[in-house]
Amino acid sequence: MADDGTHALVRRFYDTLWNAWDDDAVDDLLAEDFVFRGSLGWATRGRSEWRAYRDMVRLGSPDFHNEVVDVVCDTRRAAARLVL
Repeated sequence: MADDGTHALVRRFYDTLWNAWDDDAVDDLLAEDFVFRGSLGWATRGRSEWRAYRDMVRLGSPDFHNEVVDVVCDTRRAAARLVL
């Protein structure tokens, strides 16, 4: 079972990188080999691919917002249930 730090990191990911669109925080929050599968079905690896995906979403929906409903973690992975 993951600790509260992992849950907090997932929430910061959505609050800071998505909801606040804080590009300066990307390097602080994401590992270089970060893997992400977005709600559009796209998978990204690394910060630059994730930024490109995020920017595409923002271009289509400038008021895009995530509400974190639930976070499930183990020692290597995390998943979040969201309201978009």
